Amino acid sequence: PDGEYAVSGSNDMTLKLWSLNDGECLRTFEGHEDSVKTVAITPDGEYAVSGSNDMTLKLWNLTSGRCICTFVGHKGWVKGVDIISDGKYIVSGSWDNTLKLWNISSGECLRTFEGHKYSIFDVAITSDGIYVISCSSDKTIKLWRLDWDYEFPEKVDWDERVTPYLEIFLTLHTPYSIDGIGREGKPIYTEEDFKELLKDLGYRGYGWLRPERIKQKLKEMEKLWKGSPEDKYRTPEEPSQISISEFERKVKEIEKLIEVKEGEYDTDGIARAYHDLGSLYLDNKKYSEAKSVFEKVLVIKEEIDDKKWMATCYVNLGISNMYLGNYNQAEIMFNRGLTLSEETDYKYLITLCYHNLGILYDKHLNQPQDALEMYKVCLRLRKELKMTIPSWLEPAIQRLSKEI
Repeated sequence: PDGEYAVSGSNDMTLKLWSLNDGECLRTFEGHEDSVKTVAITPDGEYAVSGSNDMTLKLWNLTSGRCICTFVGHKGWVKGVDIISDGKYIVSGSWDNTLKLWNISSGECLRTFEGHKYSIFDVAITSDGIYVISCSSDKTIKLWRLDWDYEFPEKVDWDERVTPYLEIFLTLHTPYSIDGIGREGKPIYTEEDFKELLKDLGYRGYGWLRPERIKQKLKEMEKLWKGSPEDKYRTPEEPSQISISEFERKVKEIEKLIEVKEGEYDTDGIARAYHDLGSLYLDNKKYSEAKSVFEKVLVIKEEIDDKKWMATCYVNLGISNMYLGNYNQAEIMFNRGLTLSEETDYKYLITLCYHNLGILYDKHLNQPQDALEMYKVCLRLRKELKMTIPSWLEPAIQRLSKEI
């Protein structure tokens, strides 16, 4: 949203995060099982949503690179996605001729819109979040109205969740540098620009903030302003954690969804909700909790012998055990995941198994020969599948070759 970064989707099943200032690829997101056809970024610039020919949507943390939630429900390729201006809801369009409205936090489908006779190619949401526009191969464009039940809160002084929007505002009003790409200097904006900001914040669900406090906060930020941070997404290998309050909110929302799915006896929905909860725990380094949750998912999927899901659970259990210091158990989990991945020809997960086994042998079990073999297979598979090669992988192979 600040014009500094872009996210792309590709037929190679990945998304990539790019710096528009220098053209560098900052991160690659892997997890879809077919071509990625549509991408949207949340208004605060913290997350991206992707739609794929694997008939799912995924929510990604742009800083950590992890998939936070998978949205399942379409019965055809997902070709269009957009995000409501308050960042809480997603609308998707699919080749199953429908649009769907999703809760971005829980992954729940709230409503399905039917009316097009043929495939939907794209969707767009108006800035006020009231209307959705869809275009289809039935040669029509449809306008849909979203009816919201909303309780208006009383005016308050401040909400820290507004800060990213103010940073975006200041970035967009900072003059361009000589190269015409970067920005430098102090932000320059008018009273009309400020009024547009207030209107934009209203669309995003913050219309109850006092304008005078917003203006005061802007002035405070201007005094320390040095431009949008160049290393916004250039983080170390360890993922950053979301705020405690945001984390707790997401946990409660998923737990509530689990209760709903249990009441509906929706076994698949229960498993998916638990999987999203486990991923959230992993993302926030709560490895013991993640281990417990993925064990539940594994039990559900073992009952129906869903080998792809079982393989995924074994890999996540391996990661949890590895960071808990249970290295032998981690090795067992990764190898079980590898066996099932090979049985089902789940190539992405096969690569991930060799990747994690290499790290386990290299960093924790002091088995350089085994680590080298795992890294070499991982590198070969990534090249065969045309997947992104981590910058550390080839240097690690060279290092281990010299040590051995």
